[in-house]
Amino acid sequence: MDHVQGTSGAPLTPQEAQAYRKEYKEGADLFEKTLHRYETSDNKYQQHEFLEVMHKASQVLNDASRALKNKELQAKSLKLQQDLDAFEKQPDADHAEKLRQDLKNLS
Repeated sequence: MDHVQGTSGAPLTPQEAQAYRKEYKEGADLFEKTLHRYETSDNKYQQHEFLEVMHKASQVLNDASRALKNKELQAKSLKLQQDLDAFEKQPDADHAEKLRQDLKNLS
């Protein structure tokens, strides 16, 4: 049976690994939906809240990939986080497109 080690070093059970993979997918879905909502909003206060949600979703992705000890997912999550930071500083179409590409690469 395939075991994945958790953050404590103890192997994850198959159910725990499945739960982390589900959490990762849900975090990516939430990020994608929130990015769309951000782009369609013209209210700066809403946009600020959407950015906070995207940061929290990104943290979920980082945490789940670390728990799964999956270096590829960790690298993809880090890239998404870096591009989100750049988007926050300059929220233009180019930076949004980088985020969308990052999201496609997460799958």
